[in-house]
Amino acid sequence: MKSHRKERTRGVNRFHIYARRRFPNLKADPDNITLVNIQRHEDYHTLFGLRTPQEIMDYLNSYFWGGKFEITIRKR
Repeated sequence: MKSHRKERTRGVNRFHIYARRRFPNLKADPDNITLVNIQRHEDYHTLFGLRTPQEIMDYLNSYFWGGKFEITIRKR
C-alpha cells in the first residue's frame, strides 16, 4: 500500500462518475466530473472497472454481501 505522503504529492485529475467510453454524451457534463487523487482514481478502476455507481453497489451486494440488501443510488 502506498503511503499517504506519496499520495498527496501525486496530485489530482478529473474523474468521470459515468465512464466517458460508456456514456459519451456525459463526457463534458460538469455534474459527471469530480477531482480526485490520481492514485485513488487508479485504484477505483482497478476495483470497479467502468461500472456505474449502481452497478458497483449491485456487484458488492451480490458478491460480498449475499444479496441481503436492497440498495438504491440517487443523485442528491
